[in-house]
Amino acid sequence: EEEEEEEDIFGLDSLLPSKRKQEEEARKMAAMAARAEARAAAKAAALLDQRRDALIRAVEEAFGFYNVTTKNWTRVPVDMLVAKVHEVRAKFAPGQRDRLQKVYNRVKEQQTRRRQVAQQEAARDRSAFETAQSKYAGMDISIRKAVAG
Repeated sequence: EEEEEEEDIFGLDSLLPSKRKQEEEARKMAAMAARAEARAAAKAAALLDQRRDALIRAVEEAFGFYNVTTKNWTRVPVDMLVAKVHEVRAKFAPGQRDRLQKVYNRVKEQQTRRRQVAQQEAARDRSAFETAQSKYAGMDISIRKAVAG
């Protein structure tokens, strides 16, 4: 028993931190680490939100070139970009989703208009042969060489 309870003749035990101080220090360090992790998570979320917002602004700017008649080549890449971003719209915030949906709807309207204009122009510029050819292209021919609609 005497060996376990050695006297501290030089007072060195007072220099060593007590268990209570060590536990308190550990709690402080854990709290600081938790706050640092929370700040890092908040920064990461804010950065992700900013990146998504930048992507939406890029899509909106790209759509600005969509109607420029001198740059018809821009339509296909813009269509592809808008479609791809629209596929992953669930990852965006609700306000961002609304902005994406507006651009997507405008692109779809433009595509529909282009198809209608192309059909009207094609109907106007076709010869009688081309009209008959498109009419008979969808028909079936039976074994007896009869045409069926």
